[in-house]
Amino acid sequence: MKAGVAPERSGAVTLPIRRWSLLGAALISLLTFLPPVSSLAHRYELGQVLRYGLWAMVVPTLVVVGAPWRHAAWAETLAQRRRRHPELWRSVGFTLVYGLVVVWWFTPMSVRATWRDPWLRVIEAVTLIAGGIGLWLELAESPPLAPRVGGLRSVVLGTAAMWLVWIEAYLVAMSHSGWYPTFHHVAGQGLSQAADQQVAAVILWFMATVVFVPVIFLDAMQWLHGEKVAPALLRLADISARISRTNARPMLVSLCHFLRKAGAGGLLVVLDVRQLSRAAPAEGTLRYSPAAVMDSYEVLREIIDDAEHLPGLLIAVLAEAALATGDSRRALSQYAALQMRVWPDVRPGDRQNPVAPLVWLAA
Repeated sequence: MKAGVAPERSGAVTLPIRRWSLLGAALISLLTFLPPVSSLAHRYELGQVLRYGLWAMVVPTLVVVGAPWRHAAWAETLAQRRRRHPELWRSVGFTLVYGLVVVWWFTPMSVRATWRDPWLRVIEAVTLIAGGIGLWLELAESPPLAPRVGGLRSVVLGTAAMWLVWIEAYLVAMSHSGWYPTFHHVAGQGLSQAADQQVAAVILWFMATVVFVPVIFLDAMQWLHGEKVAPALLRLADISARISRTNARPMLVSLCHFLRKAGAGGLLVVLDVRQLSRAAPAEGTLRYSPAAVMDSYEVLREIIDDAEHLPGLLIAVLAEAALATGDSRRALSQYAALQMRVWPDVRPGDRQNPVAPLVWLAA
């Protein structure tokens, strides 16, 4: 796998879906220039709004999902460049460009121009689709390209774009004399002006909702639930591997040094290992086999041995008396290397030494 290139998530979007999405984008783009869509767009506001929404929202979404560039060398180069420049302002910039484009082609002046000069519709389609693709590449994964933002920031950008289109729908619905004076309605012939406006507003609102709400909802749920972040998004922050047993200690060492350089006094970690001494799991807890208990003891021993490399770290381990007197298969005596490091050789008979590695507290 090449550095900076986002792999497809397993089971996220299958190849047939991507192919059908591209086919749908091409078919919809073609149909917008043919009757009955073109005829409706020339006669009614609802037709104009329908075509506008397809170009601004539906087609770009299908293109990004289809990822026609997934095998292109230039796309891999672009993916690496985006990985090197994950700044939020770049994503905001694409969102602003999208907003400017959709607002411009929504204005009555622009609609009047395209109604009068049909060749302008090609420019309108190209700019709306291009602006939409730029926005959606910041919101959704399109291999090998990954969005610069995710989680809450993606929710904010997607919501801003959706609300912009909703405001346009509101303007169309609430305009007293018609948002587009270009369209003339004759009583008794076809739709009335009021009906045309209301249907146009519903179409615009519905398209924005269907396109933007799913990605906003999924990103919001991911952010609220703290779900696993996709590898492609992790690489944007130069995180190439997940924390595991093999790299956990180096990561902890790095965190301790980082906190010191950031001005923090240190790091307090509280570990509750009372479940290690219990053969049966309590409600809502895990069951540790004797082998897993020994593995846990080994982790604690490794941390103790690395103490000189962990500045400012205080680990408080909460255990039960059964740790010393309980099940022999789970007792601390079964792992002598840890017992020798924490068991006090000299203890005052009538009191506890608060600075000793092991302190007994009364119930």
